[in-house]
Amino acid sequence: MTRILRLKDLEFSIDYAELTGYLDGAAEYDGAGCANSWYLEVKGEGKLFGDDQISQTLSPRFYWSLPINIDDWRKLEGVRLSFDLETDDDEDDAPFLYLCAHLELPRTELHLGRRQANAFSLHWSGLADANWDEQYGDSMPFSMEFPIEFTNQEVCFWQVGDDEIQNDEYVETMAREIMKTRGLSDEALRFSHWKRMRNESDDYHYRWIRAMFLPMAE
Repeated sequence: MTRILRLKDLEFSIDYAELTGYLDGAAEYDGAGCANSWYLEVKGEGKLFGDDQISQTLSPRFYWSLPINIDDWRKLEGVRLSFDLETDDDEDDAPFLYLCAHLELPRTELHLGRRQANAFSLHWSGLADANWDEQYGDSMPFSMEFPIEFTNQEVCFWQVGDDEIQNDEYVETMAREIMKTRGLSDEALRFSHWKRMRNESDDYHYRWIRAMFLPMAE
């Protein structure tokens, strides 16, 4: 299936499209609901914008930190969201387009439909601002419909103690415990690998651990 992103009168083949999860084990948590963040990102392949005097190859990137509270990636199936910049009170919930600047979408509707394995049918449309020029500036219609995969769940936390981590089991155990205490189901997640935010041992963020999990789908 050819995946296409339509923006006004342009069509872009898809460079990448993914759903991901992120859980910050150090962030404040009041015990209500699930503390996980769910992200959607779609990036089109580059096209040349402009004329002979001013031109640039640009790649549209739509992204959204989804304002939902679910405890399992499989529950993304059936999610419906809408956003209107003029009427919605919380701009923190806004989706964005990055073409030549990061700009909120004025109006949008999103539906994640039927799931097959770890892929969901994506239906996303609305209006987008880019501010490139008069032709590609404000309130441009956009749409996309194609399968999108949930690719990974990341769980981050500070390493406890000064000893070097000797094996993956320590990281996996810590990450799963964080999921449990912060309301995220680990039932359909398989541990993949881990890495440090920085590789230099004298760097403050050397102790910030990033544990990666992959979806397990029927």
